[in-house]
Amino acid sequence: MRLEQASFASGEISPLLHARTDLAKYHTALAELVNMIVLPQGGITRRACFSNLGVTQNSTNGTYTVKLIPFEYNSTDSELLEFGDRHIRVLQKSAEGYSTACTIDSPYTIKESGALRYVQSGNVMFLVHRDHKPQMLVRSGLTSWSIDDMPYSGGPWISGSEWNADAVLTIDTTVNSVHSNKDIFSAGMAGTLLKVEYPVRGTSTTIGIPGQTEAIEVKGTLNVMTAGEWRGEITIWRKASGSSWLEMRKYMRTDKDKQGQWDITITETEDYVLYRVIAAEYTDEETEETEPVFHAATENDYKVFVSSSGFLKQEIYKITQVYSERSVKAELQTAVEGADAKKYYANITLWSIGAWGEAQGYPSSCAMYQDRLILAGSRYQPQTIWMSRTGSYADFGTSDPLRDDDAVTMTLAGSNADRIHSLLSAGDLLVFTTGGEWKIKGSGDSGAITPTALAAHQQTNIGTKDIQPLVAGGHVILVQSQGRKVYALGYDLNIDGYTGSELSILSGHIFEGAAIVDMAYQKEPDSLLWFALEDGTCAVCTYNPEHEVIGWSRQEFPAGKIKAVCALSDEAMTRIFTVCDTGGNDGTQKKLYMSRDRRTESWYTDAGLSFESRMRTLRLNAGSEDGSMFTAKKLAARLVISALKTGEMWAAPGDCSDSHSWERRRKVDAGNTEYLTDAELQLDNGFSSDASIQIRSIGNNPMTIAAITPLITAGG
Repeated sequence: MRLEQASFASGEISPLLHARTDLAKYHTALAELVNMIVLPQGGITRRACFSNLGVTQNSTNGTYTVKLIPFEYNSTDSELLEFGDRHIRVLQKSAEGYSTACTIDSPYTIKESGALRYVQSGNVMFLVHRDHKPQMLVRSGLTSWSIDDMPYSGGPWISGSEWNADAVLTIDTTVNSVHSNKDIFSAGMAGTLLKVEYPVRGTSTTIGIPGQTEAIEVKGTLNVMTAGEWRGEITIWRKASGSSWLEMRKYMRTDKDKQGQWDITITETEDYVLYRVIAAEYTDEETEETEPVFHAATENDYKVFVSSSGFLKQEIYKITQVYSERSVKAELQTAVEGADAKKYYANITLWSIGAWGEAQGYPSSCAMYQDRLILAGSRYQPQTIWMSRTGSYADFGTSDPLRDDDAVTMTLAGSNADRIHSLLSAGDLLVFTTGGEWKIKGSGDSGAITPTALAAHQQTNIGTKDIQPLVAGGHVILVQSQGRKVYALGYDLNIDGYTGSELSILSGHIFEGAAIVDMAYQKEPDSLLWFALEDGTCAVCTYNPEHEVIGWSRQEFPAGKIKAVCALSDEAMTRIFTVCDTGGNDGTQKKLYMSRDRRTESWYTDAGLSFESRMRTLRLNAGSEDGSMFTAKKLAARLVISALKTGEMWAAPGDCSDSHSWERRRKVDAGNTEYLTDAELQLDNGFSSDASIQIRSIGNNPMTIAAITPLITAGG
């Protein structure tokens, strides 16, 4: 009886399924597939070799490994970035493979490098880590790179009521000091932004001398509003860049019993325009015919309030030195004319502190979405997301009133407070925590995100490990929080949301003894998902869901243990890079390896070391007059291997319980042609209920198997 297996698209499956002959995938699966790859067409082939690119710069650290990050400007311009112990090494493609273009200093230790997140925009890469200020890595030339703090401005903020509800600040601008009645400052707050808000007022001198009142830059809307019963006048002065002060408008009220408030709005469209608002209240002894003066009001007795697009009611300071938990030195950051004329402002209850700093922590994840830089997940605000202004990635400011392109801050309303460790732009903005997965979508026109039009909805509760998810085959691939399952998230139009399916369900045994530590996606040539495991091996999934090909295999490396993987595309293919510990148990000799060539290359040694590729079928089974032959004794005496681009290989009985089965191997040479060839051989096999076939290749021999046809006989 000829029992053909024409596809291996399901790859190696779990021993728990080795008796599930009722599954359709049983007939396209294998019991073992090592150092081979499932092809999208259903066949299997030896994996490509890895060439040695040399020792990593931090080769003496046996505990932590370097992190590899791809820098892809376009399909023909890409570099590999090696992040080690406070350095970044740039590797560029050369005639020899990949060579060092330059090395620059970085703020990250090798221990911290594994938690880095990054997103690229042209020649700029934004880098975030929860213990460091956001960084900008800039390529200004092929060998000219620099990294520096991202110069963010305008926020974001944590309100004073949230940081410490009982704190009241006082500002002394004569010596640039800030004081609090509560312990709210810490030694690590130097460099943190501080925002205070107060009503703008004039001086107690005669009106009409605008040089003695406060001047504020306005771009947008200027609003002046009165409160209470009073009589007096308001004068609005304007000074354009390079011109003199001009009185723009004047409003007078002579009867303080007159009902109603003034609500004056002016729109300013030019840049660098200064305004002064001078308010005078008539005293009881004065009339409208006398010269008006400012009423000597107390600090809490202002009756004229002024606001504009984030400028006129607020001042932003940068903390430069921390004296104590209640006192800091701060420099005014807002550009205001006549700042040296400012006076002492007391009892400021409306204040905010910068959301990022040593005390608060920094964002730990990043992405680009709708032309905004998205950051999320600090130590103090683990579930908060910050979005920059549209098209201005370092600006986190807002206007008053709000504009659609203003920065946005939002916090997930989940049942737990798991930190946001990853973001991904995939049509929607997806957010990942160890407790679940979320979708953020704009509710404005065409789904655009604005400060007043966005929503966050939890999609699944799979829980994602702190490994950056990726997009493959139109799906989002993630590692479950324990590191032993792989899921694919796909959009479901019926529910307008995402659902998850486990990719590793049939091959979960691969991860039982070793969790996933890193992953990468090799788009070309075979659509492969690479997963580095704790034991130093790799699991590879051929992922082609539109053709129902999800096949797993295991990769072992003769040179050492794989610690990290990275995919980098160029004009020819997507190359896989790995970091391999080649030393002893201490792992002190880390080397960088590259998957050298496409599957057509007949070179099968890892850095000069031979590796064996092997496959083993499931128990041979077919129907008979008496039903299934699964438990019946049977003999597989002959085997036909349909192969192409295949040289010498060995076949033998696959009974694992027989320690001598491989000794009964037979060699066959398929001719290594470009065309399909049937190689037939006689097997030294006996009758067994557990009859199966194993095929191996070793040395510099290519092997691509399209199908196998064992000839079996029942009985015995």
